Order: sequence, then C-alpha cells, then structure tokens
Amino acid sequence: MKGMNKTMAWIAAALLLACTTSCLEGGSNSVESDTVGIIRRESKEGKMVMDNPFPYGPFYSPTLSKLNEGACVLVHFTLDRDAAENSSTVVRSRGYSTVTISAQAEVEKYRIARFSDPGAPDTGKVLKDEVPIKNPANLVRGYVRGYLFVEHVLNQPSDQRNEWYLTYNPDAKAQTYLGKRTYDIYLRTTKRTTGTKTAVDMAVNSAYFIKSYFEEIARKEKSSGNNEAFYVRFNYVSGFQNGKPVWSRIERAMPVQISDILSNKG
Repeated sequence: MKGMNKTMAWIAAALLLACTTSCLEGGSNSVESDTVGIIRRESKEGKMVMDNPFPYGPFYSPTLSKLNEGACVLVHFTLDRDAAENSSTVVRSRGYSTVTISAQAEVEKYRIARFSDPGAPDTGKVLKDEVPIKNPANLVRGYVRGYLFVEHVLNQPSDQRNEWYLTYNPDAKAQTYLGKRTYDIYLRTTKRTTGTKTAVDMAVNSAYFIKSYFEEIARKEKSSGNNEAFYVRFNYVSGFQNGKPVWSRIERAMPVQISDILSNKG
C-alpha cells in the first residue's frame, strides 16, 4: 500500500481528532492506536493478517491466528517501525507489518439494504424493541474491502445486545448541502437481548457492507459529470412521539471519493 487515499485520509483525520484512546507516533518511531480491519489468510506463509485503513499495509500479530477468515475486528495495536521485522525490505517481502495487539474484539457485520428490499424496516413505523440512538456516527473508523466501520452511541444497559439496520432510498436524488452533493442513509437499532445492568451512554461498533451502494452512487455521479466526490449523511431514530419514530440527522457528512470507489480502493 503506497499511500492513503483521500477518503481514508478524511477518516483517519476524523479518528485522530475524536479518539479518546492513545494515538501516538513519536521519537521512538512507533505508532499506538485503535484500528479496524478484516482478517484474511495471506498466501506466502498462511498467516492470518488484518487488512486495515492505516498506510502501513496489512497487520500481522499471533493473536489474530484464532480468528476466522473474513472476520471484522477492532484492535488496539502498537507498531514499532524500528523493529527488524518492520524494515522496509522485510515488509515488502512478507507483505505485512508486524504489530503487538493488546486488545481485540470482533465487530458484527451487516449489509446496507434498499427501502424496497424484503425485511427492510419501514421508516414510518416504530420497530419492535426499537432503541433510540444518541449518535449514529461518533467515529467513522474506516472503509476496508467494501465494509464501512462505524461507532455508534446509545444509552442502554451495558450488557444489552442490539441488532442494527442501515438502509437507503434507491430513488433518492442527491441533495445540495453546503455546496456538496449529498445522499442520505438511515440507521436504527433494536434490542436483541435484554441487559440487566444500569443504563449508560455506550459505544457500539458495527461493520456495514456498503460497497455496492457506493459503486451505484459513484457511477451515477460520474455519468452526470462529477468526477470528484459525493457525500453521505446519517439519519437516525433519536426518539419516539405519538407512536412514530422521530428522525434526526447528523450534519457532518462523510466524503467518498468517486475514483477510489470505482478503482476498488479501500
């Protein structure tokens, strides 16, 4: 991986601004941070590595060996760029950088759906056991192999588990918002298992397979003469009133570079 594409650069910048955990790159030439990724088995040595949005290539750590290929993960890692195994020659030969992982968790995978798809929730109706969302995109952690990793915030028992739904209107046209061509996507969540602990504001990470949707919009934009970027904005159910969902919108829109999507970067 020679460099970070523009969409990923924006995501990395947002992460650095919003991250509450350590994210360091100092005189020791080491990097410590959180990141997300997808597990695959590399072909040379058969090791499990993690494709991720950082510009250092795939990551390898022995702790990844117990994960299944295709698993989405969130890890806290340290990369020592002065270590012998991370010399440019070794990294080029092996095809990965070696990191130390101090914490890791699998991230649940979902797929964005059209409003018209079977099973897609009706935006005008409250779902059974629906939970209001406080922040739909507290962090956009990365776009990896067609999956968009997003951290959401909601208030609920810390041991409660949820199901997440991300949808879009395939007939919607771009809206001009702050001079940018913007498309809306719609997020909501329901209770899967009841928690017993005290309700707190908590963060939940999910990975959404969104590649086909991004490609659909990118082709539409390119055919209309836009070769730069389009923007995606999260709408979410923030509460309920008179038996109806109350929809809110996050005003910070995420840029998606058309050339990156159509060239299958990320």
